[in-house]
Formats: sequence, structure tokens, C-alpha cells
Amino acid sequence: MYEKVVMRCTNCGKRMKKTVKDYHYTECGLDNVILKDLTMYVCTCGEEGPLIPHVNELHKVIALLITKITAPLEGQEIKFLRKEMGLKAKELANILDVSPITISRWETGQADIGSANDRLLRLLFIRDLEGKCEQFIDQNMREIFKNIREKRHIIKKVNIPVNNIPELLPCQIQ
Repeated sequence: MYEKVVMRCTNCGKRMKKTVKDYHYTECGLDNVILKDLTMYVCTCGEEGPLIPHVNELHKVIALLITKITAPLEGQEIKFLRKEMGLKAKELANILDVSPITISRWETGQADIGSANDRLLRLLFIRDLEGKCEQFIDQNMREIFKNIREKRHIIKKVNIPVNNIPELLPCQIQ
């Protein structure tokens, strides 16, 4: 038999109500990620508690979607990709042959990454994911690179259906 889970509010101690709704997932460090139909616990005091499934896979999905953006990478996205590869800023700086200060400036939006390093960072993530998948990821990177615009236009929110996160990845990640 299933045990009924009772969630208590960390703010006021009251019992929270289970609901399903869209959730603006800012905890990932990006401003534009919406998790669709997420199970949430909501309290009458206004406190909300998301129940986020498959967090590791979710972050890989988000990173994969970032590589497909047809605009130059922005600071938050650069930082997200770096962290998803498990790299420190100094390590990424060594790979790209730039200074750690340059990485910091990219990630804080004080400097543009430039088109060559933008493309290289996307490829680095894809290669990193291929290593975790132990298979080639069939993405038409030439098409993605061809469609990257010089300037960033308004990017809509990225909606991710949480019910099938593992299926959104090209492979199973151990």
C-alpha cells in the first residue's frame, strides 16, 4: 500500500495542499525555464514547494536546449553549460585558452563571448554529453551554427514537460 505523504510548510507549519501547475524554475540559474505540469505543494500562507523529478536529467535537457538557441549565448547560459560539464571557471578558461577573468566577464554579462568561443562551448557540451551517453548525438550543429543570429532577440520562455524528462534526452545517463 502507498503511504500518504503529508507535507508541512517550512514557513508556518501548516499542512500543504498538493496541486499541479506550471513552475518558473529559477533555481537552475536561468530566468526563462518553465516546468510544465509540475507537482507542487502550496500553503495558505503563500509558500510553495515544487516536487522536481529527474533533476540531473532535467539539467542535461536544459543544457541541450541551450545549445540549440539561435542567438549568441548569454552569461547565465554560459555558466549553466560550464557547470553541467562539471568544470570550474579556471578549467574552462584553460580549454578555451582565455583567462579566468574572461570567463567571469562572460558569465556576468560584462563581455560578449564572441562567435568562435560561443560555438566551441556548445560543441564542448555536446561532446561531454556524448561521453556520458557513450554514443554519438545526432544534432545538426552546422544548421544550428548557421542559424545563430548576431544579436539576441527576445527569447521566449523554455517550456519543459516534466512528465517525460528522461525521454527528452538522446540517451540514458548513468
